Amino acid sequence: MKRVRSLTAEPLPLANYRANNPGEEKRPATEAKSVWSGFKSDQAAYRQVLDDLVRTQQGLCLYCEQLLVDQCGGPIFGDYQIEHVLAKSGATGRALDWANLVLACTGGTYPHHQDALRFMPGPNQSCGQTKDDADLPPGTDPRSIPLAGSIVDVDMVGKLEANAANCTASGVSVRDVARVIALLNLNCERLRKARQNQRDNINSWFVPLLTELLAATHLNAAERQQMLDLWIAGRLRPNPQGNLRAFWSTERLAIGEAAEMWISNNQGLFQ
Repeated sequence: MKRVRSLTAEPLPLANYRANNPGEEKRPATEAKSVWSGFKSDQAAYRQVLDDLVRTQQGLCLYCEQLLVDQCGGPIFGDYQIEHVLAKSGATGRALDWANLVLACTGGTYPHHQDALRFMPGPNQSCGQTKDDADLPPGTDPRSIPLAGSIVDVDMVGKLEANAANCTASGVSVRDVARVIALLNLNCERLRKARQNQRDNINSWFVPLLTELLAATHLNAAERQQMLDLWIAGRLRPNPQGNLRAFWSTERLAIGEAAEMWISNNQGLFQ
C-alpha cells in the first residue's frame, strides 16, 4: 500500500451525466447497482473517468499496486475497474460521488492473462473482490496515508505487514493496517509471489551495484550520490506516460533507506 493521489475535481463527463439524469443520484441506496450500471452504459463518459483515474493514480491499482496499463499507457483489457471506496450501497448518492471513485484491478478474477501471477486459481481474489460492500478501516484509505514512511513492510517472501513505528508516527492503528491487509486479501499467494519476485529482482541487481558504488574510490561523494539517485530514479520515478512500476512499494522497501531519501526529495512526482 502506498500514498495515492486523489482526483482534485469531478470529471466533466460524470458531471454532465448527473446533470442530464438528475434523479439518479437521489435513488435509494438499495438501487445503487442499477445507478452505477446506468452510468457505465454511457461508455464514453465511463472511459473518460477511467482515464482520469489512470493518470491520477499513475497506472496502479489503489489497493495492491498491480500495474493496470500497457506500455503505451492504456488500460489493460479485462483487468481494471472503477471501484467505490465507500460501498455504493451504503448510502444514497455514493454511486455517483466522484470523490468515492478510484481505479482498481479486478482482484485476480480475469482468467485470460498469460501471466499466472495476475490470475491464479484458489483463494487468490483480492482488492475490491474481497472488500465487497465493506468499508476500509479508519486511516487506511491509500489516498490519505503519508507518502514518506511506509505504513507497511514487505518481508523477504513478499508478505505485507504493518510497520509499527511508521503507523504510530502517522497516527494509524497497527491493528487497522493488519485489518485492511486481511480485508483486501493482499497476502494471497498470487500477490505474495509477485512481490517476492520483485524483491528478488531488486536484490539481484541493486545490492551488487551498491557494493560496487561504495567501492568506487575514483568517485567523490557527490558523484556516488548522483549515481545512486539515478539508479533509484530508474526504478521509482514515473515513466514518460506518468505511470509507476507494478508493486512500487515493494521496490521502495527492497531498496531501503536510500529510496526513502530519494522519495522525500522528489515528493512532487507523487502528489
